[in-house]
Amino acid sequence: MKQYFIYASLALLCWSCQDSTIINENETPHSVSSTKQIEDNIINVKFTKEIISQIDNNRNQLTLPTGNAQLDNYLSSIGAEKVTRTFPYAGKYEATQKEEGLNLWYTITLNHTKNAVTRALNNNKNSNITQVVEPVYIPILENYTTVEVSKNTTRTISDSPFDDPYWSLQWNLHNKGNIGNYTDTEGKKIISSIKDADINVINAWQQTKGNPNVIVAVVDGGVDIEHEDLKDNIWVNDGEIPNNGIDDDNNGYIDDVNGYNFVDYNGTIIPQDHGTHVAGTIAAKNNNNKGICGIAGGDETPNSGARIMVCQIFKPNPKYNPNNPKSIKDIPTRSANATAAAIVYGANNGALISQNSWGYDSDVEEEPQVIHDAIDYFIKHAGSKPNSLMKGGIVFFAAGNSSSEKKEYPGANEDVIAVASATPNYSAAWYSNYGNWVDIIAPGGSSPYNNYFPFQKEKPTSEILSTLPSKDNVSKYGYLQGTSMACPHMSGIAALAISKFGSSTFTAEELKQRILSGVKPIDLRNYNESKYTNKLGIGYADAALTLEEYEMNTLASIPQFVPSETQSGCTSIQLGITSSSVTKDNTFRYRIYYSTQPLVSVDNNTDNISYRDIPVYYNTGNNKLKVIIDELQPGTKYYFAVKTFARNGKASNLVIYNGSIQTLVNTAPEIIADKNVSQPFKVAGKDTLHFTFKIIDKENHAFTYEISKKPFIDIESKKEEASVIVWGEKMSEGNNSFIITAKDELGALRTLEIFFVKEKDNAPNLSTFIRNIYLEKGEEKTIPLTSFIIDEDPKSVKLDIKNQLYNSVKASIKDHILTIKGEQLGESTLSLLLTDKHNQTSSIDITPYVYMNKGILSLFPTIAHKNVYIKLSNKIQDNVKIEIRNSANKMVFEQNYNASALNSSKNILHINTTSFMPGRYQVVLKAKNQQYQEYFFKQ
Repeated sequence: MKQYFIYASLALLCWSCQDSTIINENETPHSVSSTKQIEDNIINVKFTKEIISQIDNNRNQLTLPTGNAQLDNYLSSIGAEKVTRTFPYAGKYEATQKEEGLNLWYTITLNHTKNAVTRALNNNKNSNITQVVEPVYIPILENYTTVEVSKNTTRTISDSPFDDPYWSLQWNLHNKGNIGNYTDTEGKKIISSIKDADINVINAWQQTKGNPNVIVAVVDGGVDIEHEDLKDNIWVNDGEIPNNGIDDDNNGYIDDVNGYNFVDYNGTIIPQDHGTHVAGTIAAKNNNNKGICGIAGGDETPNSGARIMVCQIFKPNPKYNPNNPKSIKDIPTRSANATAAAIVYGANNGALISQNSWGYDSDVEEEPQVIHDAIDYFIKHAGSKPNSLMKGGIVFFAAGNSSSEKKEYPGANEDVIAVASATPNYSAAWYSNYGNWVDIIAPGGSSPYNNYFPFQKEKPTSEILSTLPSKDNVSKYGYLQGTSMACPHMSGIAALAISKFGSSTFTAEELKQRILSGVKPIDLRNYNESKYTNKLGIGYADAALTLEEYEMNTLASIPQFVPSETQSGCTSIQLGITSSSVTKDNTFRYRIYYSTQPLVSVDNNTDNISYRDIPVYYNTGNNKLKVIIDELQPGTKYYFAVKTFARNGKASNLVIYNGSIQTLVNTAPEIIADKNVSQPFKVAGKDTLHFTFKIIDKENHAFTYEISKKPFIDIESKKEEASVIVWGEKMSEGNNSFIITAKDELGALRTLEIFFVKEKDNAPNLSTFIRNIYLEKGEEKTIPLTSFIIDEDPKSVKLDIKNQLYNSVKASIKDHILTIKGEQLGESTLSLLLTDKHNQTSSIDITPYVYMNKGILSLFPTIAHKNVYIKLSNKIQDNVKIEIRNSANKMVFEQNYNASALNSSKNILHINTTSFMPGRYQVVLKAKNQQYQEYFFKQ
């Protein structure tokens, strides 16, 4: 079970910092973006052992049909076109992968018929063939912006442990409390940084600076392996010969010298901003007079510094357009098989730490099983190589940047360490996720926000500085922010811990215990809004305390409940706890167990038992602790028990609360809509819908409500009422929804989801058959337009004359009938406005021609300088002859034409009169025994 954390109620601490004058810039926080959530035509399937035993499982791609009738029938039923092993055949590691069932996973490409994935996922009649069938979720990075640092930045020699020039900008490693602090125009002191709000790495470096036998698998974008500050600390696969196209070390991958590119499935690493930045935080080379310091980057002496193994699952998009919101900055692996395989690759090839600053869209409600299996494999089988410094592996994930308490995966996996993001003043970064599922918090930085963390000299003061890919053979450095930046701090600290304590007997469980007890002795509630209470993990990471020696034989103190402190709420219960002795060593944390069933033991039957971990290492002076267990069900009876854990992980005996405690009855606020919302609303085109929602709490409790932000809605919120406008044109086709959530002051929650189905609808149009209209002068025509309207519902389309260019006709529209009369010779343009029932509009031009006679519609200009144009009636077809005679009746021009070869929409002949003498000319058109004539003057 994931560890849950809750803080005791303590008095707030006060702090002070030295102010400095600084110009503040407020900046709107960067938005968080995501890409497509699910691949359209790919699924992951875990087959049964029986099926796999009947096929050639050593081949990475199956030949279809396979020859197994049962399997072929299943594959045919779901429209399978390609079947590939999710975890490729691994050579010398294949036996271990088979032991853990990774060989049972296949990624299946389906045909592109509509709902192919849905059909495959709903095919549940094959339990003897499949164990798991799941969609393929696409990994994403948070939206990030890099800010490069200039090369001429200087450092302060006096407080630098090494000669790296950017040390003074790395507040995350050494925070002197002097960045971003100032007094605003109203005299208020703005504290953006607090002394020692860092990971305390200088004291850790006095014990170790990183061991090259500690390998960190960076599952991320490609790392710049030639970067001046990284190249000496990049892992090298000694068993692989570069660029020979052979899997020399028999690990299942060709030319994987420094890792593997799982986007393109080859050994060529493509540098990318995000992955290179993450790698620098962990192990940029120290004391090389270049760039930055890495947490486990060594000290430039031989055999120092951890190594970075590149497991690339993102690469830069060469066609990225920052001005196009649909353009993605980085291209991910196009299937979760590559993502999962990247994690397993690290375990097989010697990595002890898996560093993951990526995740899935926040709408993914549970972790894909294929990723879960990959993580389990890493935790169990990393460190299996001879002379490894640790048995087993540890996995870190960024908690995510959605500013949400909702679980995001894979970070919410119970067996990984989820890392939230802190700023230089101990507060949680505005974008950071939080919640009972978060394990620890580390520096992730922040751009300017609410007057805090301002820019200075147009550069960030409070983001994280690290390495960036080289440009024009020049290594770069720059700033990023995010839980992505917080997570590698923990991987770096873990690398230092293995470097110090690693041995043939050191285990990943011991490392995890050290990581989750290596936190600063501070109460984070003193620096954060109330919404973060109990939601930021065990505490703020401290490298030196992680490496601190502590007594392994200390016993945990004996806990007991204080019944007089018990209080019930509707969704929470307050407990009082004390213990026989309270020190940071013997009372590091309490673990409170609770269940709706009586508790006897918590060791075996844990399905119905939850727990919360309560850190008390910072509160050695208080012997009575008031603890609130929240997120309970109202009107429900609960049973409690408690253990004390010492810093070394030893636990006391279980102490059971005498009897039960019941939460109070409470009903959630009601959400009343002005429309019937029980069925989806159908929308199309530019439909708009208006909703009003009233929120009522019958028990008169204070309440709050929020409406999920969607691009297709506008919200006007009042105290007890919300107005929502839904814009159909901003919806994507298919299913859409938004959610209203109302919560009262006691925690009772109610949600209402409003569903929409957007149907395809094209803007109205007119048939080309009605685009040209021919009239004689004085003639009036009435034209029913309904039969010419192109629309899903032609009769509902409204028609209006938008404007008219030239006045050769008089026109009006009523009841879909166009009335038009020829007033003057020549051509007009009528712009018709068509509006369908979904408010989609089109402007269509039609061209009326008022002609002189039935053969020659018009001749222009009638006073010619050079060219004369003769527009023919559409009745003139096939061969025509043009004769032009002067005033003396002498033929000056004679030529035959094929009228059918002319542009049908213009139907114009062109005569060059340059050689004609000035005077009056007669034009005669002869066609099918008919003769038409007009006149013009040549100047």
